Amino acid sequence: MSRIFNISFILFLLVFSSCKNKEKAVVNKHNPMSDALIFKNKFHEANSEKMIGHYDKAIALFNECIVLKPNSAASYFGLSELYLKQKNQDKGLTFAQKSYDLNKTNKWYLIHLADLYHAVGNYHQSSNLYEVLFADFNETNIEYRYKLVEALIYSNQNAKAIQQLNKIELETGKTPELSLTKHDLFNALGKKDLANQEIESLLKEYPTDESIRLQLLDYYLQTNQVEKATNVAQDILKINPNSGDAFLGLADIEIRSNHIDKSFDYLEKGFQDQTVDIKRKMSLLNGLTTYALDKKDPNSILINTRLAALYQNMELNESDNANFLMLYGTYLNMNDKTIEAREKFAKSCQLNPSDYRAWDGLLNVDYSANLFDSLFIDGQKAIELYPTQPMVYLLTGIGGYESKHYEAAEELLILGQDFVVNDKELSSEFEYHLGKTYWKSGQKDEGEKYFSKALVTNPNSAKIYYGYSVLLFEDKKYDLALIQCQKAVEIEPKNALYLDHYALVLMKQKQYVEAEKTLEKAVVIDYTNALILEHYGDALFFNGKIDNAVEMWKESQKQGNTSTVLLKKIRDKKYYDA
Repeated sequence: MSRIFNISFILFLLVFSSCKNKEKAVVNKHNPMSDALIFKNKFHEANSEKMIGHYDKAIALFNECIVLKPNSAASYFGLSELYLKQKNQDKGLTFAQKSYDLNKTNKWYLIHLADLYHAVGNYHQSSNLYEVLFADFNETNIEYRYKLVEALIYSNQNAKAIQQLNKIELETGKTPELSLTKHDLFNALGKKDLANQEIESLLKEYPTDESIRLQLLDYYLQTNQVEKATNVAQDILKINPNSGDAFLGLADIEIRSNHIDKSFDYLEKGFQDQTVDIKRKMSLLNGLTTYALDKKDPNSILINTRLAALYQNMELNESDNANFLMLYGTYLNMNDKTIEAREKFAKSCQLNPSDYRAWDGLLNVDYSANLFDSLFIDGQKAIELYPTQPMVYLLTGIGGYESKHYEAAEELLILGQDFVVNDKELSSEFEYHLGKTYWKSGQKDEGEKYFSKALVTNPNSAKIYYGYSVLLFEDKKYDLALIQCQKAVEIEPKNALYLDHYALVLMKQKQYVEAEKTLEKAVVIDYTNALILEHYGDALFFNGKIDNAVEMWKESQKQGNTSTVLLKKIRDKKYYDA
């Protein structure tokens, strides 16, 4: 019995041992297959999450992939792309470098890394990688060679950059962009002869090509190479005697030398060429208008005189161009030709009613020219197009009460005020003009309430104090008018308009000495204001300075004051009340 037991026990041990070994063998064979399958599934899941924008989840999955397969270049590449999407450039670069280090046979890893080094400003490393791309992968995509050139230039490897540009040129042929870039690089290397040869070679390649010479002209003007620009412009005119762009280039050269008349002679020739881009013409007009209206510029009067003819000539071909008419209207308005300006703005609105700038110009011209009936009518048209624009309601409301449509003005100003958002200054404007509406309609107590409201909203508004003072002055309440205007002057002591009004109030109170001093300040600030000069003459007259008064009245006349009362003052050397 015991023998049978021993044999059974031994057989049991053998079977158990055999099963255990088989189990080990199964485990050893199963684990590698299982890990690969898990990696594959997680990798695909990570890419799926990345595609639907679940970046944090995708990052976690790619990290799990790396745990399963530490040398997975694709997983590191995936992490790099994800961190870049999260705008983490440092981690994006770190993982891009890791993916390339693990697999240098994948050109997309290399290109990705080269682009990243370029993005962070490591142009030298970027150029090294692009050189590997062309050396080891026989890359044929010319766009990558352009990127290599850019990296070489930024890393001051100018000689290498020229070599690469030569290779590009073999594919594309000579172009102005390539030749000008090589020209600059040769100059940077101190090889001026080669730089000049590059341009000469380009011109020789295209002996009658006007467009290439125009690009050269622009380049020389931008780099202030005036002599070369002049030569190229003249060369263009030999090819095309009517080239407007060449004339405009010469105009640019002449105005830099302060030869205003000669510059405008070229401008007029250039503007006659209808092939010149209208945007370029308008850009020039806009820039010249700025100079023409700058009274500090010694050439402003001459520029303004010549500019008027340029606008008139251009209108012959652009009379239906809404943008040009808007620009012309602005120029005319700034020259105090408000009626003509209004015509241009009105036509611009008609041609392109969807452009708010034209309506803004029209309404402001109506306002500045005191064309309040027109302002009220034009403003209502604008409101139909811009029903939530508060400035349109404000200007239309002003036109309303000034043309005695008080109820309509009140309604417009109340409606417009509701569209003002987080703008205390504009809110106070609405309150101020509501005050004027009530005041002018005879409800002066209500008007005063709104003036007070406006000053609570914007206590530092000199305009409100001044406007209130003018109304009090018109009602001959000179004491109160003086108080309000004094506050305006305290806030803006260098405002000639406020000083002029303050002096008028002082003269009504027979404070002539103080009025003279105040007007003297105003004249210094704005010597070309004809009314201020006339009022200064009045103050001088009241202070017994008759000859000085007449001198100022004559100066007012020179500045465009055609008042019959002024003519009587000059003729009789005597003050007359207007």
